Amino acid sequence: RMLARAEGSGKILLNGWINAAVQVDHLPGKREFTLLCTNQNAKLAQYLVRCKEAAQAQELADRINSLKPAKSTQ
Repeated sequence: RMLARAEGSGKILLNGWINAAVQVDHLPGKREFTLLCTNQNAKLAQYLVRCKEAAQAQELADRINSLKPAKSTQ
């Protein structure tokens, strides 16, 4: 599960599942990436995730990809 909250207010900005269908598109050197995942309503949703630094965006995108389970062949 991914959970992101706004600093200060604590408002939930992102609440989704990390599964095999999650798609992360990150271009090297950019501070943001797009994320396609299932949200809390079990519907596909696309998010733009922006970080303070490009290195943070790369690290987060890589981490999400590493946590994805392998796709089943059934």
